[in-house]
Amino acid sequence: MITAALAGVAIATPVVAHADAGDGSGYNAYAFVNDMRVAGLYGDPATEIAAGEAVCSRIAAGETQFAIAWDLHNRWNTSGTDTGRFVGISVRDLCPQYLPPGTRL
Repeated sequence: MITAALAGVAIATPVVAHADAGDGSGYNAYAFVNDMRVAGLYGDPATEIAAGEAVCSRIAAGETQFAIAWDLHNRWNTSGTDTGRFVGISVRDLCPQYLPPGTRL
């Protein structure tokens, strides 16, 4: 389950002090935490946000969403569905610049 997995994740990314970057980037931590709950993924919001930001950093470094989801699936021992949802929600709400062209929010 993602809840237990997120509890053990050590991320070097600082937790943001704001919910929306306000710079037009689409970053929205409030939506991220809410969307995690709607998807049935529960954990500490600060830990979830940090892990989601780490997903964005990995995409920025050139990893694919699939590769990240597969890695998290193996490391967290969670279902592929849950890790896929986590990666997708992370991208949509925290770094939408990495969404495929033409994706509607």
